[in-house]
Amino acid sequence: MRFAWLVFGALLPTLALAQAQEEGRTSRRTSSQSQRYSVQFTQGAAGKCTLEVQQDREKVWSWDTCVGTAEDLYFVSDKGDRVWVLHVFPEVVSNPKVKKARADPVWDTVVAELFDRTGQRVSSRRLRDLVTGATRDPVQEFGRHFKWVGGAMGVSGLPPHVREGNRLELEPNAAKPVQLDF
Repeated sequence: MRFAWLVFGALLPTLALAQAQEEGRTSRRTSSQSQRYSVQFTQGAAGKCTLEVQQDREKVWSWDTCVGTAEDLYFVSDKGDRVWVLHVFPEVVSNPKVKKARADPVWDTVVAELFDRTGQRVSSRRLRDLVTGATRDPVQEFGRHFKWVGGAMGVSGLPPHVREGNRLELEPNAAKPVQLDF
């Protein structure tokens, strides 16, 4: 009998992990500046994803598209009609059309995207659009990925937030604050 409990105890963490992978992972739920709307992204098993906007805990709209990961940050406008996605640990993707001598794929990586309620991308920003100057200080590289947002993923600084005037404010790591309009 004791052996059965030992085997069960050893398998319990494996079963819990399998269940967590089956259920998926969710992003942190964030609210609009007015606290009227909230947004959350769910990254499910087998590549299924959902982005959902709620008002008073009831779904207003959603779409089933993978626009990021559960680690990314999602912010909804005060009207509940647009969502900014900040890719806080993006993968560097090189562009073969750009000449290698002057290209730096980190600076050309899309790090922020604005979507409307239909799932259409309205706007996007590359790292070079948000970090001024020629310094690479704001970027912490880890192989094919990098960190760039202050207050996220252990990077020092204030976390991104929606300010009055319906603007998303963020601090690229060690750089001056940037505001993005919805």
